[in-house]
Amino acid sequence: MTSYISLTKTFIKSLAMSKGQDKRRKLMITTLSIFAIFGIMLPGALLTGFFVNIMTNALIEVGLQTIALRIMLYVITIFTMIFSINVILNELYFSDDIEKVLPWPLRIWQLVASKFTASYIAENLMQIVFVIACIIGYGLASNLPLTSWIISIISIPFLTLIPSIYCAIIAMLIMRFTKIIKNKDIAQKVTIFIVFLALIFILGLASLIKDFNLDVFVNNISNINSTNLKILDYIFINIHLFINAIEKSSILSFIGYIIVNILAVILMLLVAELTYYKGLINLTVARNRKSKKTLSELINSSKEKSPAISYFLKEVRILYRTPIFYTHCLISNFIWPIFFYAIYKALGTNITISWIRENYLSSSEIKLIIITFIVGISAFISSLNGISSNAISREGKHFHFMKSIPLSYNIQWQVKTWVGIIFALLGVMIFFIPGCIILKIPFIHIMIYVLLGSLSTIFSSYLGIYIDSIQPKLVWDDELSALRENYNMFFSMAIIITFIGLVSFGGYFILKNLNLSFLKLIVIFLSLLIICNIIIYIISKNNIFKNIKEQEEM
Repeated sequence: MTSYISLTKTFIKSLAMSKGQDKRRKLMITTLSIFAIFGIMLPGALLTGFFVNIMTNALIEVGLQTIALRIMLYVITIFTMIFSINVILNELYFSDDIEKVLPWPLRIWQLVASKFTASYIAENLMQIVFVIACIIGYGLASNLPLTSWIISIISIPFLTLIPSIYCAIIAMLIMRFTKIIKNKDIAQKVTIFIVFLALIFILGLASLIKDFNLDVFVNNISNINSTNLKILDYIFINIHLFINAIEKSSILSFIGYIIVNILAVILMLLVAELTYYKGLINLTVARNRKSKKTLSELINSSKEKSPAISYFLKEVRILYRTPIFYTHCLISNFIWPIFFYAIYKALGTNITISWIRENYLSSSEIKLIIITFIVGISAFISSLNGISSNAISREGKHFHFMKSIPLSYNIQWQVKTWVGIIFALLGVMIFFIPGCIILKIPFIHIMIYVLLGSLSTIFSSYLGIYIDSIQPKLVWDDELSALRENYNMFFSMAIIITFIGLVSFGGYFILKNLNLSFLKLIVIFLSLLIICNIIIYIISKNNIFKNIKEQEEM
């Protein structure tokens, strides 16, 4: 047990962000952390808890008071599996510390248990916040007794344990008995399939609450209660036992919940003892299928380019050729319309293309919605893809390359920023411009919207790389760790979400209180975005080079 605890602490430290190296960095990271907590986590948790509370109050009358809580816990559980499978697979089989740890006098179960625990803690902190919000929302609506609250407090840290164990068992069985995954590159390509699973799940969830109406929703829930949820009750029996325990203050169900979790852990460790080591032995090194060129062929095929263009192409190739960066940083720019379609279906709005065409020129509301949409989505996509807010962290162990290459920090900074700007803009405009054409929006208006979106993207990208320069995550075992365990993208998103909220609130205030023409409205938004861009540019230029120079080489 001592070896397990010591090893777990070591792996947790390896997954964590580096600490600030001086008081200035520590203060800035602390400030950004507080901003992220109050800008993303708490608002998201409050909305989740509020939804569960409202739905529970509505469903109590028909005797289905636990359904809203069950659905939200299953949503969290399924997303836990979707996002944990690749993390656990990489941590168990492809982390750089495997070769160093394996010769130690450790049992296989100790190694697997330590790595699993570290991954579980790193991956489930945010999920636990949302679980707490769901339980509080349900508890306030149902007037839970003290016994149920105590059961909840003890149970919360382990509610997402079984789905994570499923991921570990699936990974070990695949690695032991199949040759599907032979190296890290193939393992990382699994994320493409995972992304599609997430999208299908979101669309399915949207169809459940299509044309939202409380009576219709209750009827849909009643139907799904007898089929889909019961299947999930068997798959994730811990959730079923937990809900029974808090609903009825059942000590017996609570004991069953504890036993099920213990048995799941024992099963995972047994599978590890039987399969893990042989799965490691079966790994092979990825082979380069490309033919090797001779030195003369390589020289003849090379073309001289400007340093900035060469550095730009280097950044693009890293994003394109690395499966994790490809799926998370590039593909994410082009799948956002699916999420908005799901939201559109969920809201059940009567807004149609023909209605927008007929009312666009005469409606200030439609113009304002389009302005806030293009400003918001451009900034959000730029922060979500992590290209800018992970630009320096992506260098990892090759961070010294930035210092030794004969290229000024100014050019490197600008190139890294514009890579993020270009891909984010491409991802937004490839859908937005055809949409405007379909809606028959005047050409001059489209150009104005494109300008607003471009300024919003530039602001978000410069903000992202500035935040990443404060304390980049340079120590990581695989590319997924560089993204998932890098809080700088989380910090950037928190600020951008606050920015979007202020823009939306400000636009609504202008619409309700000031009778402004379209031209004056555009001037206000353009002025705001230009001022924001000037401020972030000055802050970045005055600090980012200093941050890079002071950063320790790992």
